[in-house]
Amino acid sequence: MNRPALHGEELLKALVEISIQVASARSIDGVFELAGEGVKAQGLQMAVVQFRGEEGLLRHLNHAPLSSYGRQMQQPVSRSLFPGLSAVFEVAAPLFIPDLGQWLTQADLDPAFVEIGRQSGYGRLVITPLMVHGKKWGSLVLGSNGLEAADVPALTLFSTQLHSALEVAETIERLELRSRELAAVHAIATAAAPEASSARLLETVARVTCTDAAILYRYEPETAQYVAVGEAWGYPGPLAENWRRFKQSDLLSTERLSQAGPVAALSRDPSVAAAGFKQMARVALQVEGQPAGFLILGRKTDDPFSEAELHTAEILGVQVSSLMERARLNAEGSKRVRQLELLYEMTSAGAVVGQVNPTIDRLLTQMLDAIPVDLSAIHFLERTQCRLAGWKAREGKVPIVPPTPEFLPVDDTSAVGRTVLNRKSTRLSKEQFPSVTAVLGKRLGILHLMSAPLLVGDRLVGTLTVGRVTDAAFTGEEAQLVESCAVHIAVILEHVRLYDDLKVSYDELAHTQAELVKHERLAALGELAAVMAHEVRNPLGVIFNSLTSLKRGRTADSESELLLRIIGEEADRLNRIVSDLLDFARPYEAQKKPIALEPIIGSAVDAALAAVPNTPAKVVVQFPAELPRFQVDGHLVRQAFVNLVVNALQAMPTGGVVTVRALPEERSGQLWARIEVRDEGDGIPAGSAERIFQPFFTTKATGTGLGLAVVKRIVDAHHGQVTVQARPEGGTTFTVRLPGGTLTDEATGESAESGEDTLPPSTAA
Repeated sequence: MNRPALHGEELLKALVEISIQVASARSIDGVFELAGEGVKAQGLQMAVVQFRGEEGLLRHLNHAPLSSYGRQMQQPVSRSLFPGLSAVFEVAAPLFIPDLGQWLTQADLDPAFVEIGRQSGYGRLVITPLMVHGKKWGSLVLGSNGLEAADVPALTLFSTQLHSALEVAETIERLELRSRELAAVHAIATAAAPEASSARLLETVARVTCTDAAILYRYEPETAQYVAVGEAWGYPGPLAENWRRFKQSDLLSTERLSQAGPVAALSRDPSVAAAGFKQMARVALQVEGQPAGFLILGRKTDDPFSEAELHTAEILGVQVSSLMERARLNAEGSKRVRQLELLYEMTSAGAVVGQVNPTIDRLLTQMLDAIPVDLSAIHFLERTQCRLAGWKAREGKVPIVPPTPEFLPVDDTSAVGRTVLNRKSTRLSKEQFPSVTAVLGKRLGILHLMSAPLLVGDRLVGTLTVGRVTDAAFTGEEAQLVESCAVHIAVILEHVRLYDDLKVSYDELAHTQAELVKHERLAALGELAAVMAHEVRNPLGVIFNSLTSLKRGRTADSESELLLRIIGEEADRLNRIVSDLLDFARPYEAQKKPIALEPIIGSAVDAALAAVPNTPAKVVVQFPAELPRFQVDGHLVRQAFVNLVVNALQAMPTGGVVTVRALPEERSGQLWARIEVRDEGDGIPAGSAERIFQPFFTTKATGTGLGLAVVKRIVDAHHGQVTVQARPEGGTTFTVRLPGGTLTDEATGESAESGEDTLPPSTAA
């Protein structure tokens, strides 16, 4: 039931009391709530319309039956639909409407306002302008059936008092908003990179702008798309996942950088409204006039974003843009530093000269550490093929298997071959892989691949290939980095390979020089031995002749006989030493013929047994397989094996078995003879194995140290090998390998040599 309207002084007094209460409000909405309740108690209905440029917004309506229309009218509406309200500003004076029905008929109003007027039940209105800080802010509409023209001054005064309350409330709101803005700006300015602190950033923006949900996007120039940064705040549902990435064309109403309004006006996706969102604000983020991203805010209430809230969102958007740009520059700087470190590390790897394979391994590892790739490989160009020289795979991303066969043809069937043919980089996605690369890519899960040539000047030495299992194509900047690495790697590997070649040459030269010095020493020793043997042998002849004469005329004196026997034994030993010296001094130029080795080995065993009479040891000769003829000097080979068997017999003074075993073997496509002489003696003292073939080195009390040296010279004269090895069960094994085997006797057309070379082999002694 409507209360009778007041007039005159009673109305003025009531409005003054209402104004006093309104003065305590600290917000604009609070001013209108107190004013609306006050005038409603006096039988008046109140509506407030705020102007935004050429649009109007219904801010308050205290008529309970019509409150639903107030929600419907929250969206901006053109002021051209409110000629009566516009007239208030044109005349800058109150407007009294004595007949609302007639006014509604004549005015071209929004249908919603026409319906409001028809259902209001009031026939008269007073419209007064609302001014805030001297500027047109909006209009105050008061309605009642009992209003009279005489009430206009009191209502105008009330409107003026509302001006002051609005100014105070607007100032308080502005200051509080600025305070929140400053706090938010500080929070954003001190935040970490957006990817690491997106939740904190969005929560800060949402708190200041009274938002239910927020999401931040960054612009990706490579794809011209906006990509979500981190997770959405306030709504982790499927809607956020569906909009992790979008293009500019997916947005509605993009003519303005920043916009706010109902969801239907800003999004064509019905799932946004279905998720409960009713109002949206979209703030474009820019850096130096270029798009940097979007900040999108959503509300699940009908309350639209005010100009102040949108302005605040823009201010915070600028801060977020700055933070994103700083993060981008930091990431870019870090990436540049890492790239420079990579190039420096590669250069350092080239400065530390080493072998090729370890250098390749180190370079490929550095590639995986510095560049977002999952596989790296190097191929060397070898004539018409590319050889896989080395590869590295990121653990857990790519199977740990060779990424390509050992050799790839230089043709168009593989990315590596295509790079070699074109002598320029190749960047391919899965759909573009040639046939061979497609098979390998499927096996390894590679989706994107790049191959760069390794060029040293104008000479192509190979390729550097990198691949990814993620669906991210190589950018132009990444391609430049890979090509720069390829240049460094080519120079480094060429440097290392040249060093390796030089080192091999130096090693060969040092070996040749050592052999020359060794031969010169041996020649000098041989010459000295020949001279000494010649000079000693003449006195030995005199001694032997004298001993013979003394023995003929000797008496029965036992002491004299003992002395003569001692002199004879020592003269014999001295004669053997002279013989050894002559054997060592003799130049060994092998006169090779195709002969059988079995009789030579047998004859050598017999001669050795004769040279060590009364030995308790036995000799066993084994021929597990038939030996073909070999191109050797039979006399020299016999002497070598006599020395080896004698050495073995002397190593077992208390008895044992010497095993001589001969069999053929194939080495590098050539037939060799392998002859082993094994004894069961005490073995070779530690540290003596390396010196045992040196002249005059011996471990025996009465040895000359020339027997094994002669063996070594004879084997070397045949371009063979002689080695010694201590046996785990005790004793020593000497192994002689001689090349030059023939298949059959008929193949040579010659027979074995006569004489002692054809003696049948001994099997035991």
